[in-house]
Amino acid sequence: MAPKCLDLSYNHITDGGVHSISQILLPNHYSSLQILILNKNGISNDGIKSLAETLQTNQTLIELSLSDNEIGDEGVKQLANALTYYNRKLKALILSFNVFITDLCVDYLLQMFERNEIFKKLLINDCNLSGTGKMKLREIANRKKRFSIEL
Repeated sequence: MAPKCLDLSYNHITDGGVHSISQILLPNHYSSLQILILNKNGISNDGIKSLAETLQTNQTLIELSLSDNEIGDEGVKQLANALTYYNRKLKALILSFNVFITDLCVDYLLQMFERNEIFKKLLINDCNLSGTGKMKLREIANRKKRFSIEL
């Protein structure tokens, strides 16, 4: 049986739309969605805040794709905190082509990798990570079993 997937890429959803989608993904709405793709929608850290709050209780999403938006370090911090302390279902996070992501979020990602054994895949290529930031992420990825990272 194929996973239940919703691809809303290239629809200019922005932060307000992400807030509405986040509400539908809360457990009291009985969503069975497993893969959510929101690439190139003008989503910023404000929209990510809603998604991160939803991830604290959502138990169905296994993959979240947010490539080519306007997400920065604060948004990554919020997602990483949700995945570090609350969510044990999401296995893959795709953040590629978010040019506002820098080394300021690397420590939050490292903490997430250390504490969340379920998480298996991070794509964060074509962001503004330095060589040092990429090296830190590669080092921890190499220590984890069955984990892939694309820088």
